[in-house]
Amino acid sequence: MAAARALRTTLEFFPASPVGDLATAAAAVRHVGRPEFGVLVDAMHLMRSGGRAAELAALDPALIGYAQFCDVPLQRTDMSYADEAKYERMVPGEGELPLLDILDALPRELVIGLEVPQRGLAEAGVGPHERLGRCVTAALELLAGLDT
Repeated sequence: MAAARALRTTLEFFPASPVGDLATAAAAVRHVGRPEFGVLVDAMHLMRSGGRAAELAALDPALIGYAQFCDVPLQRTDMSYADEAKYERMVPGEGELPLLDILDALPRELVIGLEVPQRGLAEAGVGPHERLGRCVTAALELLAGLDT
């Protein structure tokens, strides 16, 4: 249905799911075999599933449909994985993910979004403009470190 409407769709992998890592997601996309279907690479999920930037760089770029950036500690925090992923991610550069390596491994023309939910800050009264501003500034700093 998506292809009939010229829409691109992606498959997001994350640990403890049936599609729990990059290799499994890439295999599923290859199996479907449609050019408008690709892997969604989320920086948190990539690293927490045991993936590495080198594994991403070795993947056929045509299989990658979209990427989402945030930052987190390399090891899970005391909250559940689902709660951390849905509610409390960090601004790029504030955690421990090798974001520049991941960014460098992605195709240059790929659309990249920021997924940085910060429920705790929102509940503390930090407004959306301030939260978004910090994310955009951090993303621009990350991009500045990329060799073009």
